[in-house]
Amino acid sequence: IDRPIQFYPIVRARITAVNGQAIDHRRESGKRRDNLSRVFNLTYRDTLLDDERLIDGETLFNNDWDEPQVSIMDTVAEMREMKIGDRIRFKIQGVPLTARISSIRTRDSRSLSPFFYFVFPGSVLAQAPHTLFAAVTVAPGQLGSLQTSIVSQFPNISVIDMSQTIGILARLMARL
Repeated sequence: IDRPIQFYPIVRARITAVNGQAIDHRRESGKRRDNLSRVFNLTYRDTLLDDERLIDGETLFNNDWDEPQVSIMDTVAEMREMKIGDRIRFKIQGVPLTARISSIRTRDSRSLSPFFYFVFPGSVLAQAPHTLFAAVTVAPGQLGSLQTSIVSQFPNISVIDMSQTIGILARLMARL
């Protein structure tokens, strides 16, 4: 690929408790909106994305805290009242991890870039099994050769053509 690509690590996890209070998965999953009972994609990085900004907290992570930290998206704080200093317990592939909320972020919802409800410092999650995700825009005539090139060099990489999905959704929306 002839340009720099941003890779996003993804670690899958469930939330088991907030401030020591267990998540009632049955009650949570009955909510009409997004809820804390589902599996979340976590990530790790040390900076905000271009479309993110802090709405609570001075920095993404606090240098003077000696326990695992997590920055949460404002929509998570709306699912259940949470604030800086609260603790969230995760189960990451069977391994428990409790992290303290260090900041609350929001993002420009008009952006098409990926977003994550939970962001950890690299030192916390980098050793966990993860998947790398990247997105790239390719001219339609070049897609086939790019897919072939990637798969032949890296057989364990999956290439997903989102233009087909977008086309199906566009046709569905037109009918609606």
